[in-house]
Amino acid sequence: MEPRAGADDSGPFPGRDAALGRLDAEHPNLVAAALCPEARSHPAGVGLGIDLTPYLSYRRHFDDAIALSTRAAGIYHELRDHRGEGKALNNLGLMFWETGRFQEAIIAHRQDLAICEKAGDRHGRATALNHLGLALQGLRQYADAILAPTMAARIFEQAGDRRLEATALANLGSALGRVGRFEDAIAAHRKDLALCHQSGHRHSEGQALLALGLTLKAAGSLEDAGQAYGTAAAIFRETGDLRREAEARGNLGTVLACLGRLDEAVTALTEAAPLFRESGDPDDERRALTYASEVRERLDRRRPHTDG
Repeated sequence: MEPRAGADDSGPFPGRDAALGRLDAEHPNLVAAALCPEARSHPAGVGLGIDLTPYLSYRRHFDDAIALSTRAAGIYHELRDHRGEGKALNNLGLMFWETGRFQEAIIAHRQDLAICEKAGDRHGRATALNHLGLALQGLRQYADAILAPTMAARIFEQAGDRRLEATALANLGSALGRVGRFEDAIAAHRKDLALCHQSGHRHSEGQALLALGLTLKAAGSLEDAGQAYGTAAAIFRETGDLRREAEARGNLGTVLACLGRLDEAVTALTEAAPLFRESGDPDDERRALTYASEVRERLDRRRPHTDG
């Protein structure tokens, strides 16, 4: 559920926050409706499970998303609706990846890939390959994790789909960074960033900067990493993505601490903590506050003390 600056407010809700509030209020009822036996016999009921996945993922209701995607994939399989089955399997694989269930994610994405290949769906095949690469990274199968998004990026480029080409390049950059190929990884992330910038898609630009920052930090380019994180945080603030803004500010705080800029590090980490809380991630909120406290102690030890 990707926030967009300047979104059209002409729909049934006055804005994104109002829509999220309504979904939050109706979340249990919507999930129950999608899982009820009667939903099997109605196309809208089956499709509801797929349509809810972006919201459930954004709010980190991963168990609900897995249950709905599993059910939808089964129903579409029974109906021999291969397109619907592939879409449900794609969602399922992503939710397994989000929860660290990488082997199950690989199985789901490979099933989706087989469906797309049988149907001659090149675009769907590229999407399945791209997401398969993420799951393969999770199991440290880096050779295949590099190959999959490389193939996906080529297909998207041939199709002229620059947005999804950029996404594949981001995953490729991540995989290359994992094996220490930092120069190639940074090149992939910078191409991703350029494509996002050309398309004018600010949120994707923020994601590209966040991924670039991770690779730059791993490569030891801390100043550049800090600049990437800071710009990403500003973009996520602009587009209303609290979770990713929190991640960007938290990462910025870590880099600033490594650079010895302890005052700024404490500020970034204490700004990240409430954003983690508001986005439903208390564990990362606690980690940000704990690290901020540790950095503050380092700062206190650095300051000269005088006897009163």
